[in-house]
Amino acid sequence: MEEQGLVRTTGRIKAVTTLNHDIRRLTVELDHGIAYRAGQYAQLSVPGNPVLASTPRCYSFCAAPLGERQYEVQFHVRLVSGGEFTEWLFAAPRVGQAVDLTGPLGDFRFRNDGRSVVCIAGGSGLAPIMAMLEDLSARPAAPDTTLFFCARSQRDLYRLEDLERLRRAWPGTGRLLLLSVLSHEPVDLGWNGLRGFCTDHLEQFCSIADSSFYLCGPPPMIDATLDQLSGVVSPNCIHYDSFLDRSHLAEAAV
Repeated sequence: MEEQGLVRTTGRIKAVTTLNHDIRRLTVELDHGIAYRAGQYAQLSVPGNPVLASTPRCYSFCAAPLGERQYEVQFHVRLVSGGEFTEWLFAAPRVGQAVDLTGPLGDFRFRNDGRSVVCIAGGSGLAPIMAMLEDLSARPAAPDTTLFFCARSQRDLYRLEDLERLRRAWPGTGRLLLLSVLSHEPVDLGWNGLRGFCTDHLEQFCSIADSSFYLCGPPPMIDATLDQLSGVVSPNCIHYDSFLDRSHLAEAAV
């Protein structure tokens, strides 16, 4: 990919696709192409909106870049109570709406260090992880990779078919292991997968000391995982992006 530079461009919403009960895939067509790496994010604002025109919101690209410059980009947007952008997006049809985009931003990306990879995604934190997995799947070979997809219940899971497609096509001699972990799924709803939190299962499914970790999701998940990895995994092998939304900010203020 060509050398990246910060781009400020206009565009319009092409599609808003339902992924689960509170997450939508937002597709934006851009007037000027952007070069980004899987794992990075962009700022979105809505011109003419009294709030969203001057206070951009940050969302991670949820698809790996194809080629050098992208004229169509996608994001996962989760509905958050009190979130100006998400409530605006979910309130009415928005296809054709003008948006402004600034990016790419951030340094959350895959580092090829020769180690096995463990990805931990919570909620809409799957977005940059999905982009990285797509990027890895397009290479001639990819490392052994384990994804822990953390959610409260089955209805919070999404893009499972896309993940399964990546698993079946994982390149080289490595493998992609997909593990969904539900923390609040009722016992009578037929869930036969993992329960609790990802930290309950790391030792069972991966060699912690020999792996590099990529974490993205809510701060409590990130903090609990970092505590478990402390003193076992070098900080150089731990990469994370903590998603702060209005609900987490409100909890922090209590």
